[in-house]
Amino acid sequence: MPISTTITECEKPGSLMTLYYDTAGDCTTPVWVEHAGIVGDMTLNDEDEKNEVERRIGGIKEYSSGDTDISIEGEQIPDFNYQGNVWINAARRGGIARQFLILNNKITAVNAAGYRGMFKNFVRNVSGPRTGEQKQTFNLAPAACSICPVRAVKVAVANAAADYDPTLVV
Repeated sequence: MPISTTITECEKPGSLMTLYYDTAGDCTTPVWVEHAGIVGDMTLNDEDEKNEVERRIGGIKEYSSGDTDISIEGEQIPDFNYQGNVWINAARRGGIARQFLILNNKITAVNAAGYRGMFKNFVRNVSGPRTGEQKQTFNLAPAACSICPVRAVKVAVANAAADYDPTLVV
């Protein structure tokens, strides 16, 4: 789909950002299930390393791009019998990486974009406030040596997140 000069999603609620987990464990034909236990804020971090290029002339620093750092941070209900919670908590040290999909909208929304691939969970803190509900934080980051590397995806057809190159301007 070509890009537009008209903004059509200027008031998109943050609550539309959605995390899915793959119950098939198959990179080619995933079965995406929406994680219904997400509470509070969720953040998709997408940052390039900024490498300073040494120059002796000009007086203005210049930079080149390094590797991209992707992570997904959020909070979930600490229900350790709920499948979504189990998937996130099993992707820890000693466990196996799991495939997740994060989109800035539901998978049914054409043009939703995000990332998918195998992730490990590096944070599993549970808070028990004096008042209010318990929450468990998580921080998913791309898993090393994965058969399903993390990559950018976009929904071109409802319910299908396909690989795409976010650097292309068409």
